Amino acid sequence: MLLVLAASVVFILVAGFVGIRLILLGRRTRGLPETSLGLGLLLIVGLGYSCSLAGGALVAAGSDAAGRWLYAASAVLMTTGWMFTWLFTWRVFRPGSTAATAVSSAALGGFVGFCAIQLWRLSNEAYMPGYGTHWSNLGTQVLALGCYVWAGTEAFRYASLMRRRLALGLADPVVLNRFVLWGYTMVFSFGSLIGSTVAGFLGFEARDSVWIRLMIAFCGITVSVCLYLAFVPPRSYIQWVRGRSAGEAPVSQ
Repeated sequence: MLLVLAASVVFILVAGFVGIRLILLGRRTRGLPETSLGLGLLLIVGLGYSCSLAGGALVAAGSDAAGRWLYAASAVLMTTGWMFTWLFTWRVFRPGSTAATAVSSAALGGFVGFCAIQLWRLSNEAYMPGYGTHWSNLGTQVLALGCYVWAGTEAFRYASLMRRRLALGLADPVVLNRFVLWGYTMVFSFGSLIGSTVAGFLGFEARDSVWIRLMIAFCGITVSVCLYLAFVPPRSYIQWVRGRSAGEAPVSQ
């Protein structure tokens, strides 16, 4: 479907562009948050999702061997990207939490283990037809969904705290809006992945469902808009955010 293909291209280009910008910013500032978030976006969507789509197209065309190589590259790239996104959420929002450290360590180890199993199975030609339904692939996706839920929850929580400070003139409305947009980025990233995860648990490939592909396309476009407004906002949007904030009545004490 041309609509799904166009949405996927936009998703890849925007996420890749924002990811590169953040990586370059991280090189200048030597900041872990910028670098880890940029690597997450670039590896998951800009590179990993691209390889996954290309692999699926090759498999559909009968080129199983080439498709397996691209699926393997996708598994490594996307898994690494999800690990960086998890690292970003952990180190930015819960750096001193013992519980967050334990859960994050287990999750990162799980990512590595599941990815290793995927690569081992992708080396077996007979395995290719069931790639998306194997428990190692589903385990990775469940961890990724958990990452999106956690990151979104933390973003909205922090935005709520900033909103109270904004009423007292102690917060920047543009920064507040950026946290809200990042929260929605995580909500729709969850939406882009949940369909294929459910399909895998039900025993069929997500690419075989038009409805799942449409849902992925819709969520991908929405994520692209949120990322663009959060990290490459036009001046008119920034002015609108500041004007909207100035027009709001302060919270009563």
